[in-house]
Amino acid sequence: MNADKIRLNENNTCERAALQQLAGSQAPVEHLPASCPVMAWQPITDANASGLNAELLQHWRITERLALYDQVNSTGQVFQGQ
Repeated sequence: MNADKIRLNENNTCERAALQQLAGSQAPVEHLPASCPVMAWQPITDANASGLNAELLQHWRITERLALYDQVNSTGQVFQGQ
C-alpha cells in the first residue's frame, strides 16, 4: 500500500494559482484556499507563520512587497487542521 510514501499531486497547478493570487494581492494578509498548501506540507493557519515564506517570495520577485498569507477553507474560516 506504500504507506511510507508521501502522496503528492503530480502537478503544481493549485500552488501556481495560489502564488499568482498572492502576487496580485494588495491586502495586508491574503487568504488563500486551504486545499493547497503553499511552500509548506500543511496549510498555514497563522499569517505570522508565513513571514519567512513571504520574505523568500519577495526576494525571488514573485511578490513586490512582503505579502503575508493564511489559508482558509471553503466557508472562509481559517483552516484548523484535521
